[in-house]
Amino acid sequence: MQVDISVLFSALLALAWQRGQSGAKDETKELWEVDAPELQLDGALWAPIMALRHSNQVLPSILVLYAASSFSAAVYAGFTLGLHLEEGWLGSELSSNRSLAVHAAVCIWRAEKVEILLQRMQRSVTIVQNHGLGSSLKNSFSEPFTWFWPGFWGSARRLALLVVSSVGYGSFVRVVLPAVVFDECLWWLTTKTQDLFTRKVCALPMVLDLVVLPFLDFLHLVPVMTKVALMALLVYSDHDQHLSLNGYIPGVPLPDAGLVPALAKPCESLARAVRCWHHVAKAVEEANRNGVFHCDVNPWNVLCCKEELAASKELEFHDGCLVDWACSTAGKAPKLQRRGDFQAAELLQGDVGPYTDVYGCASTLLWLLLKRTRKGLPERSICSLLTHFREAGDGANVVLEHLEPLAKVCVWGMEEDTKDRCPNLAPLLDLVASSELM
Repeated sequence: MQVDISVLFSALLALAWQRGQSGAKDETKELWEVDAPELQLDGALWAPIMALRHSNQVLPSILVLYAASSFSAAVYAGFTLGLHLEEGWLGSELSSNRSLAVHAAVCIWRAEKVEILLQRMQRSVTIVQNHGLGSSLKNSFSEPFTWFWPGFWGSARRLALLVVSSVGYGSFVRVVLPAVVFDECLWWLTTKTQDLFTRKVCALPMVLDLVVLPFLDFLHLVPVMTKVALMALLVYSDHDQHLSLNGYIPGVPLPDAGLVPALAKPCESLARAVRCWHHVAKAVEEANRNGVFHCDVNPWNVLCCKEELAASKELEFHDGCLVDWACSTAGKAPKLQRRGDFQAAELLQGDVGPYTDVYGCASTLLWLLLKRTRKGLPERSICSLLTHFREAGDGANVVLEHLEPLAKVCVWGMEEDTKDRCPNLAPLLDLVASSELM
């Protein structure tokens, strides 16, 4: 829905720019035919819209720098070939103001692409009208590089950018956005500076004008080409990401099972989340004792009963159960091509054991409590988790001492090194049972 609104605003903004440009060029009206108040009102309405158009090469970069977690993170994302930082250039948390800045940057940047695409299509249509459809088709076949290729390439590359920035909105923001806006901003600054210096001071040396400046322009274009080209292979194939106005960009879209985020709901929801996790982890622990490892414990695979059934005294119904044991193994597992948000690092080497499911269960508990993954909280300690619990449970009747065992489960169970991680789920189940939330 947010992507549809963003695309709609970009299209409307591009059409408004087109209308403003045509209105500015239209000199057919005589000044005495229009009242002065009407002229003033029309100018006041179009001034802010056209101001956006005149600054569309610079404003998105300013918005991206405002939304970034730090200046260095934005520069790294914009001028290097790395697809992402550990937390991304937006960081682990994004306020509503910063999120709005990201949406505005994409909207303005995309509107400029829509406007140019419309202008290119209008020029192509005008050429066909002037020469006739048959003649244009004949010339396109006989002289493709003169008649067909310029219009096709000019439209296709801008259409490709529109598709990339719309179909995979979250991935585009996380991977490509800083590079494209900085590239266009630097191009604008370079051309404006070159033009100003030539007009006010002197003509630039030919080597500088024809070799050095074009080479510098190409250098900051390289990250754009690389990231746009590789994003489809390394990001789109693995994630379908969406940018929420609340700010968090998860690695995968996760379902709302009616339990999360537990701390943002009444205390009963927190207790349900803990009971649900306990039932799931208990089943996994029993399977591990029998030599079977699930290898893919994550919130997608946790099914929860409806609240009215959970509260029923007549039914003995578990709060939650774990499904999709198709990936389970009793031996060495196939190596993963890419690590998921809830999977242990050793799965990349095909190494499995009770400690593998420990990581999946602990990261699932973290998401049930805070709707965060390992990427959202890369630095985890008991004190920092309790701080997040306190913020998430603001206004709720939650005793932090009851949450400390849950924080220990997340920290101990999500250690990257298997030597430091809890060896099996039995100690974690005992910790959760001691939380008095069961």
